[in-house]
Amino acid sequence: MDIWPANASLEIGSTRQYGAYVPISPNTVVWEINGIVGGNATLGTISTTGSYKAPTMAPTPSTVTVTARSTAYPSVFASTPMTLTRKYPWLWGSSPSSIPAGNYQISFSGANLTPDAVLLANGSPIQTTYSSSPRLVGKGTAAAGILNFAVSLPGPGAVPGNAVNVTVTAAAAVTVAVNPTATSLPAGGILTLAATVTGSANTAVTWAVNGTTGGSASTGFISPGGVYTAPSPQTVTVRATSVANGTSFAQSTVTVTNPAPSAIVAIAPTTATLVTGTTRTFVATVTGTSNPAVTWSVNGVAGGSTTTGFITTGGFYTAPGSVPSPTTVTVRATSVVNAAAFGQTVVPIAAPPTPVAWLDGARFLEQSSFGPKPSSLGEVTTLGIPAYLDQQLAMPVTAIPAAA
Repeated sequence: MDIWPANASLEIGSTRQYGAYVPISPNTVVWEINGIVGGNATLGTISTTGSYKAPTMAPTPSTVTVTARSTAYPSVFASTPMTLTRKYPWLWGSSPSSIPAGNYQISFSGANLTPDAVLLANGSPIQTTYSSSPRLVGKGTAAAGILNFAVSLPGPGAVPGNAVNVTVTAAAAVTVAVNPTATSLPAGGILTLAATVTGSANTAVTWAVNGTTGGSASTGFISPGGVYTAPSPQTVTVRATSVANGTSFAQSTVTVTNPAPSAIVAIAPTTATLVTGTTRTFVATVTGTSNPAVTWSVNGVAGGSTTTGFITTGGFYTAPGSVPSPTTVTVRATSVVNAAAFGQTVVPIAAPPTPVAWLDGARFLEQSSFGPKPSSLGEVTTLGIPAYLDQQLAMPVTAIPAAA
Protein backbone atom coordinates (compact mmCIF):
# COMPACT_ATOMS: atom_id res chain seq x y z
CA MET A 1 0.00 0.00 0.00
CA ASP A 2 0.94 3.61 -0.38
CA ILE A 3 -0.36 6.84 1.22
CA TRP A 4 -0.02 10.49 0.26
CA PRO A 5 0.96 13.19 0.93
CA ALA A 6 3.90 11.89 2.93
CA ASN A 7 5.64 13.70 5.79
CA ALA A 8 3.25 16.65 5.64
CA SER A 9 2.78 19.55 8.06
CA LEU A 10 -0.42 21.46 8.69
CA GLU A 11 -1.52 24.51 10.67
CA ILE A 12 -4.02 23.91 13.45
CA GLY A 13 -7.64 24.31 12.35
CA SER A 14 -6.79 23.54 8.68
CA THR A 15 -7.73 20.57 6.49
CA ARG A 16 -5.74 18.20 4.31
CA GLN A 17 -6.93 15.54 1.87
CA TYR A 18 -5.21 12.15 2.04
CA GLY A 19 -5.29 9.33 -0.48
CA ALA A 20 -4.22 5.69 -0.44
CA TYR A 21 -3.31 3.14 -3.12
CA VAL A 22 -4.45 -0.42 -2.37
CA PRO A 23 -3.22 -3.02 -4.91
CA ILE A 24 -5.68 -5.65 -3.73
CA SER A 25 -9.40 -6.19 -3.97
CA PRO A 26 -11.41 -4.86 -2.38
CA ASN A 27 -9.34 -1.64 -2.30
CA THR A 28 -11.22 0.14 0.48
CA VAL A 29 -9.44 1.44 3.58
CA VAL A 30 -10.16 2.62 7.08
CA TRP A 31 -8.47 5.90 8.14
CA GLU A 32 -6.86 6.19 11.55
CA ILE A 33 -5.07 8.91 13.55
CA ASN A 34 -2.57 7.48 16.03
CA GLY A 35 -4.39 4.17 15.71
CA ILE A 36 -7.82 5.67 16.45
CA VAL A 37 -10.30 5.11 13.66
CA GLY A 38 -11.52 8.50 12.51
CA GLY A 39 -9.25 10.27 15.07
CA ASN A 40 -10.65 12.55 17.78
CA ALA A 41 -10.88 16.23 18.79
CA THR A 42 -7.40 16.23 20.37
CA LEU A 43 -5.52 14.61 17.50
CA GLY A 44 -7.71 15.78 14.66
CA THR A 45 -10.41 13.91 12.78
CA ILE A 46 -10.29 12.12 9.43
CA SER A 47 -13.30 11.14 7.32
CA THR A 48 -13.92 7.84 5.56
CA THR A 49 -12.74 9.54 2.37
CA GLY A 50 -9.39 10.68 3.90
CA SER A 51 -10.25 14.35 4.62
CA TYR A 52 -8.24 15.32 7.68
CA LYS A 53 -9.32 18.22 9.93
CA ALA A 54 -6.60 19.47 12.31
CA PRO A 55 -7.54 20.28 15.93
CA THR A 56 -7.75 23.89 17.12
CA MET A 57 -4.75 23.35 19.40
CA ALA A 58 -1.62 21.37 18.67
CA PRO A 59 -1.41 18.16 20.74
CA THR A 60 1.61 17.00 22.70
CA PRO A 61 3.56 15.70 20.90
CA SER A 62 2.58 17.80 17.92
CA THR A 63 3.28 15.07 15.34
CA VAL A 64 0.51 12.52 14.72
CA THR A 65 0.46 9.42 12.54
CA VAL A 66 -2.07 9.12 9.70
CA THR A 67 -2.79 5.49 8.71
CA ALA A 68 -4.75 3.94 5.87
CA ARG A 69 -5.64 0.30 6.75
CA SER A 70 -7.07 -2.25 4.32
CA THR A 71 -10.63 -3.25 5.22
CA ALA A 72 -10.13 -6.71 3.70
CA TYR A 73 -6.73 -7.37 5.21
CA PRO A 74 -6.36 -5.32 8.46
CA SER A 75 -2.71 -6.25 8.82
CA VAL A 76 -1.99 -4.42 5.59
CA PHE A 77 -1.64 -0.64 6.04
CA ALA A 78 0.42 2.43 5.19
CA SER A 79 1.28 5.32 7.56
CA THR A 80 2.84 8.79 7.35
CA PRO A 81 3.61 11.44 9.99
CA MET A 82 1.67 14.70 10.09
CA THR A 83 3.28 17.63 11.98
CA LEU A 84 0.74 20.07 13.40
CA THR A 85 1.90 23.64 13.88
CA ARG A 86 0.43 26.82 15.24
CA LYS A 87 -0.68 29.41 12.70
CA TYR A 88 2.27 31.08 11.00
CA PRO A 89 2.97 34.43 12.68
CA TRP A 90 3.73 37.49 10.54
CA LEU A 91 5.58 40.64 11.45
CA TRP A 92 4.84 43.77 9.46
CA GLY A 93 6.36 47.24 9.72
CA SER A 94 8.15 48.35 12.88
CA SER A 95 7.59 51.50 14.87
CA PRO A 96 9.91 53.34 14.85
CA SER A 97 11.39 52.37 11.50
CA SER A 98 14.91 52.72 12.95
CA ILE A 99 16.24 52.76 16.51
CA PRO A 100 19.25 54.42 18.15
CA ALA A 101 22.08 52.37 19.56
CA GLY A 102 21.73 51.55 23.25
CA ASN A 103 18.52 50.79 25.06
CA TYR A 104 15.55 50.65 22.69
CA GLN A 105 11.82 49.94 22.54
CA ILE A 106 10.21 48.86 19.28
CA SER A 107 6.77 47.58 18.31
CA PHE A 108 5.51 45.42 15.44
CA SER A 109 2.05 44.92 14.01
CA GLY A 110 1.30 41.65 12.30
CA ALA A 111 -0.95 38.63 11.90
CA ASN A 112 -1.47 35.52 14.05
CA LEU A 113 0.34 37.20 16.94
CA THR A 114 -0.59 35.75 20.32
CA PRO A 115 0.04 36.74 23.96
CA ASP A 116 2.76 34.07 24.29
CA ALA A 117 4.60 35.16 21.13
CA VAL A 118 8.30 35.93 21.59
CA LEU A 119 10.32 38.48 19.64
CA LEU A 120 13.84 37.46 18.66
CA ALA A 121 16.63 39.96 17.96
CA ASN A 122 19.42 38.38 15.92
CA GLY A 123 18.11 35.02 17.08
CA SER A 124 17.99 35.78 20.80
CA PRO A 125 14.72 36.32 22.67
CA ILE A 126 14.07 39.81 24.07
CA GLN A 127 11.53 41.17 26.55
CA THR A 128 8.20 40.97 24.70
CA THR A 129 4.81 42.46 25.56
CA TYR A 130 1.58 41.71 23.68
CA SER A 131 -1.09 44.33 23.02
CA SER A 132 -4.48 43.73 21.49
CA SER A 133 -3.90 45.47 18.13
CA PRO A 134 -2.46 42.78 17.71
CA ARG A 135 0.96 44.24 18.35
CA LEU A 136 4.18 43.07 19.96
CA VAL A 137 6.42 45.48 21.87
CA GLY A 138 10.05 44.52 22.40
CA LYS A 139 12.74 46.02 24.62
CA GLY A 140 16.47 45.41 24.46
CA THR A 141 19.93 46.84 23.85
CA ALA A 142 21.63 47.08 20.48
CA ALA A 143 24.80 48.35 18.85
CA ALA A 144 24.84 50.34 15.60
CA GLY A 145 24.16 48.23 12.48
CA ILE A 146 21.30 46.01 11.30
CA LEU A 147 19.15 44.15 13.81
CA ASN A 148 17.16 41.17 12.55
CA PHE A 149 13.82 40.84 14.35
CA ALA A 150 11.76 37.65 14.10
CA VAL A 151 8.78 36.22 15.94
CA SER A 152 8.29 32.73 17.33
CA LEU A 153 5.27 30.97 18.79
CA PRO A 154 6.28 28.40 21.44
CA GLY A 155 5.18 24.75 21.46
CA PRO A 156 3.41 22.50 21.30
CA GLY A 157 3.24 23.17 17.59
CA ALA A 158 6.01 25.76 17.88
CA VAL A 159 6.58 27.69 14.68
CA PRO A 160 8.92 30.53 13.71
CA GLY A 161 7.60 33.47 11.71
CA ASN A 162 9.11 35.86 9.22
CA ALA A 163 11.92 38.33 9.98
CA VAL A 164 12.18 42.12 9.62
CA ASN A 165 15.47 44.02 9.44
CA VAL A 166 15.70 47.30 11.38
CA THR A 167 18.55 49.80 11.16
CA VAL A 168 20.25 50.69 14.43
CA THR A 169 21.74 54.17 14.15
CA ALA A 170 24.84 55.27 16.00
CA ALA A 171 23.96 56.95 19.26
CA ALA A 172 24.54 60.69 19.44
CA ALA A 173 27.32 61.82 21.72
CA VAL A 174 25.86 62.53 25.15
CA THR A 175 27.45 65.41 27.03
CA VAL A 176 26.84 66.68 30.54
CA ALA A 177 27.61 70.13 31.95
CA VAL A 178 27.38 71.18 35.60
CA ASN A 179 26.99 74.71 36.87
CA PRO A 180 28.82 76.00 38.82
CA THR A 181 31.99 74.08 37.94
CA ALA A 182 33.72 75.26 41.12
CA THR A 183 32.53 77.14 44.17
CA SER A 184 32.95 77.50 47.91
CA LEU A 185 30.34 77.00 50.57
CA PRO A 186 30.37 77.42 54.35
CA ALA A 187 29.90 74.31 56.46
CA GLY A 188 26.19 73.59 56.81
CA GLY A 189 25.43 75.71 53.74
CA ILE A 190 23.15 74.60 50.91
CA LEU A 191 23.98 74.83 47.20
CA THR A 192 21.81 73.97 44.20
CA LEU A 193 23.79 72.68 41.22
CA ALA A 194 22.31 72.48 37.71
CA ALA A 195 23.10 69.71 35.22
CA THR A 196 22.51 70.12 31.47
CA VAL A 197 22.43 67.02 29.23
CA THR A 198 22.73 67.28 25.44
CA GLY A 199 22.67 64.57 22.79
CA SER A 200 19.85 62.56 24.37
CA ALA A 201 16.13 62.97 24.89
CA ASN A 202 16.70 61.58 28.37
CA THR A 203 18.09 64.53 30.35
CA ALA A 204 18.04 62.78 33.73
CA VAL A 205 21.25 62.52 35.76
CA THR A 206 22.36 60.79 38.93
CA TRP A 207 24.28 62.83 41.50
CA ALA A 208 27.24 61.61 43.51
CA VAL A 209 29.67 63.16 46.00
CA ASN A 210 33.23 61.79 45.92
CA GLY A 211 31.90 58.80 43.95
CA THR A 212 29.07 57.91 46.33
CA THR A 213 25.59 58.23 44.84
CA GLY A 214 23.63 60.69 46.93
CA GLY A 215 26.69 61.51 49.05
CA SER A 216 27.32 60.58 52.67
CA ALA A 217 27.41 62.07 56.15
CA SER A 218 31.15 62.71 55.91
CA THR A 219 31.18 64.32 52.43
CA GLY A 220 27.72 65.91 52.43
CA PHE A 221 24.47 64.79 50.85
CA ILE A 222 23.03 65.72 47.46
CA SER A 223 19.40 65.25 46.42
CA PRO A 224 18.19 63.87 43.06
CA GLY A 225 17.50 67.49 42.12
CA GLY A 226 21.11 68.57 42.70
CA VAL A 227 20.68 70.27 46.11
CA TYR A 228 23.93 69.80 48.05
CA THR A 229 24.25 70.22 51.84
CA ALA A 230 27.81 70.89 52.96
CA PRO A 231 29.42 68.95 55.84
CA SER A 232 32.57 69.98 57.79
CA PRO A 233 35.31 72.00 56.02
CA GLN A 234 36.91 70.04 53.14
CA THR A 235 36.99 69.88 49.34
CA VAL A 236 34.60 67.47 47.60
CA THR A 237 33.78 66.56 44.01
CA VAL A 238 30.13 66.57 43.02
CA ARG A 239 29.43 64.58 39.84
CA ALA A 240 26.35 64.42 37.56
CA THR A 241 26.23 61.28 35.37
CA SER A 242 23.88 60.86 32.42
CA VAL A 243 21.21 58.20 32.93
CA ALA A 244 21.14 57.62 29.15
CA ASN A 245 24.91 57.07 28.94
CA GLY A 246 26.76 56.12 32.09
CA THR A 247 30.13 57.11 30.60
CA SER A 248 29.05 60.75 30.18
CA PHE A 249 29.40 62.97 33.23
CA ALA A 250 30.47 66.38 34.49
CA GLN A 251 31.56 67.49 37.91
CA SER A 252 32.03 70.46 40.19
CA THR A 253 34.65 71.08 42.87
CA VAL A 254 33.08 72.41 46.06
CA THR A 255 35.30 73.81 48.78
CA VAL A 256 33.56 73.66 52.14
CA THR A 257 34.82 76.41 54.42
CA ASN A 258 34.30 77.30 58.05
CA PRO A 259 30.93 78.88 58.78
CA ALA A 260 30.69 82.51 57.74
CA PRO A 261 31.00 85.13 60.50
CA SER A 262 27.78 86.42 61.97
CA ALA A 263 27.86 89.84 60.29
CA ILE A 264 25.23 92.57 60.52
CA VAL A 265 24.98 95.23 57.82
CA ALA A 266 23.20 98.57 58.25
CA ILE A 267 22.71 101.05 55.44
CA ALA A 268 22.13 104.80 55.64
CA PRO A 269 20.09 106.64 54.74
CA THR A 270 17.28 104.13 55.21
CA THR A 271 14.91 106.15 53.04
CA ALA A 272 15.60 108.34 50.04
CA THR A 273 13.65 109.61 47.05
CA LEU A 274 15.64 110.66 43.99
CA VAL A 275 14.78 112.47 40.79
CA THR A 276 15.94 110.79 37.60
CA GLY A 277 19.60 111.49 36.85
CA THR A 278 20.41 112.72 40.38
CA THR A 279 22.84 111.14 42.85
CA ARG A 280 23.03 110.08 46.47
CA THR A 281 25.79 108.52 48.56
CA PHE A 282 24.84 105.55 50.71
CA VAL A 283 26.94 104.37 53.65
CA ALA A 284 27.13 100.78 54.89
CA THR A 285 28.19 99.89 58.45
CA VAL A 286 29.23 96.25 59.16
CA THR A 287 29.37 94.82 62.68
CA GLY A 288 30.11 91.30 63.94
CA THR A 289 33.24 90.89 61.82
CA SER A 290 36.59 92.60 61.45
CA ASN A 291 36.07 92.95 57.68
CA PRO A 292 33.83 95.97 56.96
CA ALA A 293 33.86 95.53 53.17
CA VAL A 294 30.59 95.22 51.28
CA THR A 295 29.49 94.79 47.70
CA TRP A 296 26.84 97.14 46.33
CA SER A 297 23.98 96.11 44.06
CA VAL A 298 20.79 97.57 42.65
CA ASN A 299 17.83 95.20 42.24
CA GLY A 300 20.21 92.28 42.72
CA VAL A 301 22.66 93.35 39.98
CA ALA A 302 26.16 94.14 41.22
CA GLY A 303 26.95 97.75 40.32
CA GLY A 304 23.43 98.30 38.97
CA SER A 305 22.28 98.76 35.38
CA THR A 306 21.05 101.37 32.91
CA THR A 307 17.39 100.82 33.79
CA THR A 308 17.83 100.82 37.60
CA GLY A 309 20.78 103.18 38.00
CA PHE A 310 24.42 102.58 38.84
CA ILE A 311 26.26 102.41 42.15
CA THR A 312 30.00 102.52 42.73
CA THR A 313 32.03 100.35 45.08
CA GLY A 314 31.95 103.30 47.47
CA GLY A 315 28.13 103.48 47.56
CA PHE A 316 27.75 106.50 45.24
CA TYR A 317 24.43 105.95 43.47
CA THR A 318 23.27 107.63 40.25
CA ALA A 319 19.57 107.33 39.47
CA PRO A 320 18.57 106.19 35.96
CA GLY A 321 17.76 108.72 33.28
CA SER A 322 14.10 107.69 33.18
CA VAL A 323 11.62 106.43 35.75
CA PRO A 324 11.90 102.60 35.94
CA SER A 325 8.99 100.17 36.13
CA PRO A 326 8.26 99.57 38.95
CA THR A 327 9.18 103.04 40.08
CA THR A 328 11.26 101.88 43.07
CA VAL A 329 14.70 100.24 43.14
CA THR A 330 16.42 98.38 45.96
CA VAL A 331 19.93 99.43 46.87
CA ARG A 332 21.69 96.67 48.82
CA ALA A 333 25.02 96.37 50.63
CA THR A 334 26.15 92.75 51.17
CA SER A 335 28.94 91.64 53.50
CA VAL A 336 31.88 90.12 51.59
CA VAL A 337 32.46 87.60 54.38
CA ASN A 338 28.84 86.43 54.66
CA ALA A 339 26.58 86.66 51.63
CA ALA A 340 23.56 86.13 53.87
CA ALA A 341 24.25 89.38 55.71
CA PHE A 342 23.07 92.55 53.98
CA GLY A 343 21.31 95.86 54.50
CA GLN A 344 19.12 97.57 51.95
CA THR A 345 16.84 100.48 51.27
CA VAL A 346 14.03 100.98 48.77
CA VAL A 347 14.54 104.13 46.69
CA PRO A 348 11.59 105.68 44.81
CA ILE A 349 12.64 107.26 41.51
CA ALA A 350 10.59 110.28 40.38
CA ALA A 351 10.54 112.42 37.28
CA PRO A 352 11.77 116.02 37.71
CA PRO A 353 8.99 118.54 38.45
CA THR A 354 7.49 120.38 35.51
CA PRO A 355 8.84 123.97 35.41
CA VAL A 356 6.22 126.66 36.19
CA ALA A 357 6.59 130.05 34.45
CA TRP A 358 6.95 133.09 36.80
CA LEU A 359 4.67 135.74 35.31
CA ASP A 360 5.96 138.59 37.45
CA GLY A 361 9.52 137.90 36.39
CA ALA A 362 8.49 137.72 32.74
CA ARG A 363 6.63 141.06 33.02
CA PHE A 364 9.68 142.65 34.70
CA LEU A 365 11.99 141.52 31.89
CA GLU A 366 9.48 142.73 29.30
CA GLN A 367 9.70 146.23 30.84
CA SER A 368 13.42 146.34 31.66
CA SER A 369 15.00 144.61 28.69
CA PHE A 370 14.35 143.49 25.20
CA GLY A 371 11.96 140.86 26.56
CA PRO A 372 12.29 137.60 28.53
CA LYS A 373 14.43 134.71 27.33
CA PRO A 374 14.68 131.27 28.96
CA SER A 375 18.15 132.11 30.30
CA SER A 376 17.24 135.55 31.72
CA LEU A 377 13.94 134.28 33.11
CA GLY A 378 15.80 131.49 34.82
CA GLU A 379 18.19 133.96 36.42
CA VAL A 380 15.36 136.22 37.64
CA THR A 381 13.51 133.19 39.01
CA THR A 382 16.60 131.99 40.84
CA LEU A 383 17.88 135.36 42.15
CA GLY A 384 14.69 137.34 42.55
CA ILE A 385 14.06 140.78 41.01
CA PRO A 386 16.07 142.88 43.51
CA ALA A 387 19.16 140.66 43.34
CA TYR A 388 18.88 140.48 39.56
CA LEU A 389 18.80 144.35 39.40
CA ASP A 390 21.83 144.54 41.66
CA GLN A 391 23.63 142.06 39.39
CA GLN A 392 22.80 144.05 36.28
CA LEU A 393 23.81 147.41 37.84
CA ALA A 394 27.12 145.93 39.00
CA MET A 395 28.04 144.92 35.46
CA PRO A 396 30.66 147.18 33.75
CA VAL A 397 29.35 150.01 31.63
CA THR A 398 29.29 149.21 27.94
CA ALA A 399 30.92 152.04 25.97
CA ILE A 400 28.76 153.28 23.10
CA PRO A 401 30.81 155.06 20.45
CA ALA A 402 29.55 158.52 19.41
CA ALA A 403 28.01 158.78 16.03
CA ALA A 404 30.32 160.28 13.42
